[in-house]
Amino acid sequence: MDEEEEEQMEIQTVASQLIDILALKIPAKHILPTVLSFASTNVHSDNERLRHAAVAVLGVVTEGCAEGVRAHSGTIIPSVVEKLSDPNASIRGAAAFTLGQFAEHLSLTMEDPEMHKRVLPALFNALPTEQVKSVQERMMYAMDAWLEDLAEEVGMYVKPLLDIVLLALDSGAKHHVREMLLSALASACASNGALVHPY
Repeated sequence: MDEEEEEQMEIQTVASQLIDILALKIPAKHILPTVLSFASTNVHSDNERLRHAAVAVLGVVTEGCAEGVRAHSGTIIPSVVEKLSDPNASIRGAAAFTLGQFAEHLSLTMEDPEMHKRVLPALFNALPTEQVKSVQERMMYAMDAWLEDLAEEVGMYVKPLLDIVLLALDSGAKHHVREMLLSALASACASNGALVHPY
């Protein structure tokens, strides 16, 4: 990473922290309309930095603007899921982070019991072919967060999850990868251990 890239990363980090603080400290009506407008305008931009910012900012404001983001989740989530297959690794990572934030802060499985069907299959499809370590970690974080909220529905994900876990164990995947996958499996067990018993 050259000096210009490092400086750009520092600017992004500070901007992200500032937006997070604003979302947590002031009413969502002053933040969310601008965020949603920016995201919808730039999520399909040809400019990779704008695409990244559009996806990442949705995850950054989720905790502070949970109610407003939840109200728009039906239109936001498909756009974010689509970015799991973006050619740019940083955008794929931002999409996975944002999906994880949605699972942690929006209680989407209670609002819309079918929402996991839009997210988890895309994560299961993207993870095995992902080569970038940091993106793998964010995808596993998102997978873990979504699995933790499921109950009976977790059954449909046990087999694909075990396939990925076994592949990682058999291929000698790095320790942190195995640890995160086993954490996702633990979340599935916590949701409904009886559905894991047959395996």
